[in-house]
Amino acid sequence: MADKLLVRAYNVEVGDCLYCRIPNGRKVGSAIDDFHILIDCGSVGPSALLKTALANLETMLPAVDGGKRRLDLLVVTHEHKDHIQGFDPELFENISIENIWMSPAMNP
Repeated sequence: MADKLLVRAYNVEVGDCLYCRIPNGRKVGSAIDDFHILIDCGSVGPSALLKTALANLETMLPAVDGGKRRLDLLVVTHEHKDHIQGFDPELFENISIENIWMSPAMNP
């Protein structure tokens, strides 16, 4: 199933935390690899749910130098708590984020 599109909606109660893996969506030089996206990471519920979601996300991401996991794109849709509460640097200490997309509405 690794050659199939994967979309996972994590249970964070009231909030959004979506992972998407696009097979063969990343080309670096002559190497082709999957492209990994996280869209939002928030909840108005217990933070334990976000910790569980990110721990599972780490198992889905490829390893990079230094023992971290590679996330190709982090998408932040807007500033509401149910979309951004989980963006705590401690929760992402094992994840190397290559690109971040943010809504222009977040910086009026």
